[in-house]
Amino acid sequence: MYTKDEMKLAIDRGDFDVYYQPKVNTENLVIGYEALCRWENRSPSIFFQTAKIENLTLTLAKYIAISIRLDMEKYPLLR
Repeated sequence: MYTKDEMKLAIDRGDFDVYYQPKVNTENLVIGYEALCRWENRSPSIFFQTAKIENLTLTLAKYIAISIRLDMEKYPLLR
């Protein structure tokens, strides 16, 4: 488990990365993307559990939402 301070520092430094996994329909056409949040060398199940326990879920969600919005501006295909 990670500490609240570690999580807050990682969010403030932008240590979390957002990756996009295409969602395809039965005709193999991309119909959207799923955003996946990763923290280098850390287990997603553990850092999400820490975020929940330490009441950082909303803070992390805001960080992810802002990252997605910025990526959508840079990469129009994500829209």
